[in-house]
Amino acid sequence: MARQSSPDSGLDEKAAHVELKSPLDHLTDADKEIIDKQLHVPKTQISFFSLFRYANRKQAIIMIVSAFASIVGGAAMPLMTVSSRLIS
Repeated sequence: MARQSSPDSGLDEKAAHVELKSPLDHLTDADKEIIDKQLHVPKTQISFFSLFRYANRKQAIIMIVSAFASIVGGAAMPLMTVSSRLIS
């Protein structure tokens, strides 16, 4: 049995065959070039320590102390479960 499209189906035959256009078609060539430069950024590789090259001594000490505190806190978490079982 052939399927008939109802008028309220939302798609008519002309709309089904329309090609989708690029969202950049209405822009000038200069605008397209600017957007292309913004969307296609070249990948750069930097080392881990170069992320912190602008940190001063005080900030470096704060980062070292906070890293140490997070390691101690992470190591102490399993010990809290063990000690809570011993207490109760």
